[in-house]
Formats: sequence, C-alpha cells, structure tokens
Amino acid sequence: MVRDRLKIDPSGKLNGRGAYLCEKPTCWSAAGRASLSRALRHELHEDDCALLRQMTPS
Repeated sequence: MVRDRLKIDPSGKLNGRGAYLCEKPTCWSAAGRASLSRALRHELHEDDCALLRQMTPS
C-alpha cells in the first residue's frame, strides 16, 4: 500500500484536502503536527514534517 504524501501547493489548485498557511515563517512554525494532522485528516509522518521545515519561508 502506498501512503499519500504531503504536498506543498502554492497555487491551491491540487485536488484533495488542504490547509492554508500564510507566508509568515511564524505561522509555519506554529502549525504543529497535531493541528495540521487534524486539518488535513491525515497522519503526518516525520518526512512530512521535514518537508514542512524545508519549505518554511524565510
């Protein structure tokens, strides 16, 4: 079974569940694993969290 991967979609046009995070780095760091998991209705794994950290605006 292949699990769904977290994707960063700046256009907001990909199909599926999404969560909006503004461009402020503080919003990205405040978006904890539990709150994003709940919003996306998807368990976030460590590689998903690593992607979020990598894509956090500076």
